[in-house]
Parts: sequence; structure tokens; C-alpha cells
Amino acid sequence: MALLKKKTTLDHVLSAQQGELDAEYMYEEMAKVVEGQYPELAEEFLKVAKSERGHYYVCKKITGKELTKPVPVKAILVSNILKKAPKVALKLVSDGEYDAASAYAPFILEYPSIEPVLKDEIRHGDKMKELSAKYF
Repeated sequence: MALLKKKTTLDHVLSAQQGELDAEYMYEEMAKVVEGQYPELAEEFLKVAKSERGHYYVCKKITGKELTKPVPVKAILVSNILKKAPKVALKLVSDGEYDAASAYAPFILEYPSIEPVLKDEIRHGDKMKELSAKYF
């Protein structure tokens, strides 16, 4: 039986880096879903996507690794839910942003550049709640 390797801080940051890439793609796909009916909402999603790209680069600076492919599962799932149950989709996204903030917290002392990312994730969660109330 092989022993499981303990995940290092760098492994966690690499996972977060992939998550930021995935989130950017998810927000871009969400924007496509709403752009016809709610162009202002689509713009808000694209602003958050751009912010997620910035988070990716913060993580990249730490890991030194270039990731090129988002894992599309979350984007596909959320985009489909957004079409049928937008409040549910935005609640899932908001919760995910808060979870991401919590996941970053243990690494702030070692990597202070992560603190603004954590704060952004909280703002993103709050923004999704605000958008849900405004549009749906």
C-alpha cells in the first residue's frame, strides 16, 4: 500500500491557481448566458472574471507554474443552473467565493500577497448576493 503524500502549502496554492482559472472561465460562461437579456449583469460577470484572472497570476507568482486549461465542469454546471434557477446558481457561486476565501486564510502568513485575493473573494461573494437580489 502506497503512503499518501502530505499536501504542501505550494500544492494548496497550485490547486487554488487552477480554481482561479476555472472561476474565470465560469464567469465568462455565465456572462454568455445572460448577455442578451441582462447586458449589465453580463458586464458584472466579466469584471469578476477579470479579477479571477488576476488571482491566477498572484498564485502563479508563488507556484512558478503556468496552467492553460480550465476544468469546465463548474462552468457547465453553473451556466445550466443559471438558465433555469438563477438565484440558486448565484447562491452556489457566492458560497464558492466564501469557501475560496476561507481556503486562502491559512496561507496569508507565508504568502502575504494572498491577502488581497482573500478579500476579493469575499467581495465577489457579496457581489453575487447583490446581483441575485437586483436581477432575480
